Amino acid sequence: MKTLFLILGAAVGGVAGYFLYIWIGNQGLRAPVIPGAMIGFGAALARYRCVWLSLACGLAALGMGIFCEWKFYPFSADQSLSYFLSHLSDLKTVVIIGICLGGVLGFYLPFRSGPKVAKVSSAS
Repeated sequence: MKTLFLILGAAVGGVAGYFLYIWIGNQGLRAPVIPGAMIGFGAALARYRCVWLSLACGLAALGMGIFCEWKFYPFSADQSLSYFLSHLSDLKTVVIIGICLGGVLGFYLPFRSGPKVAKVSSAS
């Protein structure tokens, strides 16, 4: 049940991040970290620690950051997604850092929100 709640939270966070990205863009700013961070924040509400689900959220966050950049700031030479993906290295460094930071937050926020696992200490 917690797995389903985590996935639902990530999906809702992704939708919220998309619309927040649009709103911030309409204000004249560019915030590529927002979509990924919102996926992580939504997933973190489940308070369930699972490495594989956190990794999936991180990858989804990277994908959502790239999708939002392509959707609202495509290259003028060719506006197709395939061209955008093949020229990701042509983006400004700060945009690439923002997308990557969104991916890191997409992984880290749900991973750190779960209960801590007790460490086993070895007695000598």
